[in-house]
Amino acid sequence: EHLYAIILPILNAHRGKTGHINLEESSWKLIEENTDMVLPNFTTKLRRSHPSLSNEDVRFCCMIMMRVPNAVLADVYGIATSSVAIRKQRMKKKLDADIHEQTIENYLGQYII
Repeated sequence: EHLYAIILPILNAHRGKTGHINLEESSWKLIEENTDMVLPNFTTKLRRSHPSLSNEDVRFCCMIMMRVPNAVLADVYGIATSSVAIRKQRMKKKLDADIHEQTIENYLGQYII
């Protein structure tokens, strides 16, 4: 699956000279809309199951589900590539799910059925 290609133009349009990607609110909304278009109602289902998630949390989950590479996630969040794995681990804890035996990608996959 090349889901990442769907949002790549949005990300590249906001890439600065330093490589950092600075997304505006309207761009984040486009990413959410594109995610929901290819993974029907993903954000609605995720928010319904985890009402304590912030918009930023849901957007991070969208980026994960759209298969955005860790290096690009690092550019979006202004963190080191190695820190993306830590952020994913923190998100797993925030989801408070019994997902210690699976990846966050697999866990989030239940919201696309």
